[in-house]
Amino acid sequence: MLMNKFSTRQSALARGSNAHRALSVPRPVLVRAQEPEQAPQTAAPQEPQAPQGPLSPAEQEIRATQAVAAMQSQQKPPAGSKEADANSILNNMNEAINGRAAMMGFVFAIAGELATNHGVVSQVAGRYENQELVERALAGSDLGFGAVVALTTIGTLMPRLIAGEGPQDRSFGPFTPGLEKTLGRVAMMGFAGLLILEDVMGHPLL
Repeated sequence: MLMNKFSTRQSALARGSNAHRALSVPRPVLVRAQEPEQAPQTAAPQEPQAPQGPLSPAEQEIRATQAVAAMQSQQKPPAGSKEADANSILNNMNEAINGRAAMMGFVFAIAGELATNHGVVSQVAGRYENQELVERALAGSDLGFGAVVALTTIGTLMPRLIAGEGPQDRSFGPFTPGLEKTLGRVAMMGFAGLLILEDVMGHPLL
């Protein structure tokens, strides 16, 4: 009986020592890395939209004016194009007609003064002093004036009507469109200056 108690005590001590060893042995601990938390995305604040109500008559008129201006700007041809040149008053065609007429008129006026000692106006319409005719107009001067204007106008317009070419599209040797434009402007200014000087002086310049 004593042996049984002794063996029971030894077995109990052995179990206790085994349990103590099991508790004293360190066990590996698994550590899981935590993913970084993402900050919650917040939507951008939207500006409050004003409620669209019926437009006032003034606002309707302003919007209609803006729409008409936008349509006109789209339909307007670009500057320098043939369409814009044709719709303009001071275009190349009109300047060419006036310049050519002025060049021919200036030459004929100077030639008439040298030949008859009459001023430019008196060559075409005569000169009056105290309601009396002092200088008669040159015979056929009015017809010559009309012929110069008609010939320069027809000669300038025909290339445009037949071949669609303007004054700036042709050149002949040294006679370029730029030179013709410059000489035409000089002739226009010279003819106007001749009329003013003769009116101020009261007699022909030459």
